[in-house]
Amino acid sequence: MSAPALQAHLRKATGKTDNQRLRRLQKIPAALNGLSGVLHLEMDEEPTRHALEKLTGTHELMPLSVFNADSDTEEWSGKVMLKEVQKHPYKHLLIHLDFRELNTEKPVKLRIPLNVLGEASGVRKGGVMQLAVRDLEVICLPDQIPMSVDVDVSELDLDTILRMEELTIPEGVQLVSKENFVVASIVGRMARMLDSEEEEAAEETPEEATAEA
Repeated sequence: MSAPALQAHLRKATGKTDNQRLRRLQKIPAALNGLSGVLHLEMDEEPTRHALEKLTGTHELMPLSVFNADSDTEEWSGKVMLKEVQKHPYKHLLIHLDFRELNTEKPVKLRIPLNVLGEASGVRKGGVMQLAVRDLEVICLPDQIPMSVDVDVSELDLDTILRMEELTIPEGVQLVSKENFVVASIVGRMARMLDSEEEEAAEETPEEATAEA
């Protein structure tokens, strides 16, 4: 499914007072950090909110068209990434948006969330799965940004680990870190029992230890 198309108009004025005026008119003040500078925008709140709700990933590129403040003349168009969203504290409304234009020919560095697949065999035997990381820092071209990196844990047994080199990284994507660190592990029942015994021993008072001796 393609990313939703967004529309905006150039703002005539900026500042706190104008931001408040726009919000009373059910519009959103926004900014586009473009390759040639910053554009200050205003967008209709309701259609913009509905469009952003259709995004399938936090790093998804979406087409944006920017029009003249007084006409329907298109001043700029391109694909952008949503950089920051500010929401009303208790109303279901957007109150500010920041977009970022990416150079399609230049790699970008960003963090991609992990998507855990399957049920570990060790979990079925009573173990507990522990994720050492929740996302990975990667480098890739803007049109190759993945929504997530899959982590298949179905073969993990009790007291086993999954390392970086065992992951399947999407084509065109490179990991920033060269370290083969642990991504996930299954803590077995015996390990949990030993941890519990160590914690109990650490909490034992000197008087209790003397009495037992």
